[in-house]
Formats: sequence, C-alpha cells, structure tokens
Amino acid sequence: MRGLLRNNIYSMESNIKMSVGISLVLMAVAWLARERVVSMVLAMQIFVFIANMGTSLQVDENSRWAKFELTLPVRRSAIIEAKYLSFLFLILLGILVSIPTCAGLVLMGRESYLSQIMYGYEFGISLAVITIALIYPPLLKLGAEKSELLLCLGAVGAIVLMGVVSIAVFIMETFMIKNPEPGYSLAGVPTVVFGFGLLALSFLVSRKIYEKKEF
Repeated sequence: MRGLLRNNIYSMESNIKMSVGISLVLMAVAWLARERVVSMVLAMQIFVFIANMGTSLQVDENSRWAKFELTLPVRRSAIIEAKYLSFLFLILLGILVSIPTCAGLVLMGRESYLSQIMYGYEFGISLAVITIALIYPPLLKLGAEKSELLLCLGAVGAIVLMGVVSIAVFIMETFMIKNPEPGYSLAGVPTVVFGFGLLALSFLVSRKIYEKKEF
C-alpha cells in the first residue's frame, strides 16, 4: 500500500508543484481582494489540487503504468484504495496550503471575514470531494484521455448536487428547525457530509469496475 501511495504521489509531483504555485498567486489575490472574493479564493486553493488529477492519470496511462498495475501481486482493491487515499491527500494538501491565506487575513485585522473563510472551506472541500466521487468511476471505464471533459462535467455536477442539498437543508430549516442565527445557513456542513458519503459510494463502484478490468 505504501509503495502504491508513493508512486501515485510521485506521478503527481509536477502537478502538485504547479498547484502550489497557483495557490500562492490566489493567496495574494485574497489579501488584496474584498470580503466577497475571499471564500471563492479559498475554495479554488483547495480545488486546484484535484483539478490536475486527470493529467497525472494520463501520464500513468501513457507510460503503461496503468496496465502494469494490473499485474502487480497486490489486491486490486488495494490499488483503488491507494488512489482514493491519494485524492484525499491532495485535498488535505490544498487545505494546508490555504492556511497561510487565512493567517494573513487575521494578521491584517480582517477577523470579520470569518464567515467567508468558513464558507470557502466548506464549498471548496465539498466541490473537490464530490467532483472526485463523480468522475473517477467513469475514468476507469472510459480512460484518462477523457479526463478533462469528465472533470468539467464533474465540477458542474458537483455544484448542482451541492445546490440540491442546500435547497433540501433550507426547506428543513424553514419548516422544521428554528435557526437562531439569521443569515447563517447549515447547508455547508451537510454538503461536506454528503460529499464524503458520495465518495465512499464512488470507492465501492470503482473497486467493482477495477476488479473486472482486463488488460
């Protein structure tokens, strides 16, 4: 498992460096921008790390590593586990890289941005997790050459699903829950929970697909 994880991270090394560079530029934008922009910048700092995921998968496919993996003396489910752990690592890396952005805002005396910061993290994590959950099973079936198209469709699908969850939570708040804080929505946390639930389902589907995959 460790070897598989190391190989996955190694194959993504150049994309990780590129994502860090983009994230640093976004950090400067957050420090200079107004409050409304901060949440979207934080979300993009997280999402950018999985946005280049398709390129790494294409590298594996072009180098024939994807086919070689099928011959390794390890369980195929372990290979899929390593892939999904790698995706979670990318999301965690995005969160860690975004922390200096928040620290800078606090040092600048912008504590009033706290609600925007929280929303940015909730939106970014949800978007990244749901996008991965939606696109990876089709990638296994269709191949990495469709990764860019699937990433775009996955991101759009993720936003739609997040909207559906938010509407459902809003309806529950309106008719069932008395929200003591006007202007605050509970939709952020439910979409994160929904995202990780969908990711678990995606893992099970991907494992089934990969176990039946032929050379």
